[in-house]
Amino acid sequence: MGLATLNDLTPVACHGDCHGGNTLMSDGPEDARVASFFDFDDGGPGYLAYDLAVYLWANFLGRQLEKPDEKVEAKWGNFVSGYRSVESLPSVDFEAVMTFVAIRHFWLMCDS
Repeated sequence: MGLATLNDLTPVACHGDCHGGNTLMSDGPEDARVASFFDFDDGGPGYLAYDLAVYLWANFLGRQLEKPDEKVEAKWGNFVSGYRSVESLPSVDFEAVMTFVAIRHFWLMCDS
């Protein structure tokens, strides 16, 4: 992904730290599951691809794996399927996720 491609990415209000540890699942009306997010200290304007990448990062590099294992692949597939069941995911954003996984990792290395 080149910098010129950034113009094509979907801008959103980012949670900024959107991994399973900052999510509470509860029962909603008619047996629907409801996701509630908390811990918005990294929140602000950003890109959809980054918010999605944080989840993948937490399951892959956050666990210090050399490559995604079956558990990571299954969780990521379920996460993306769940996202797509309620919102569209443009291909340019999906294709940028791995770039943002690397950016997230570098960001946290420099922040330490």
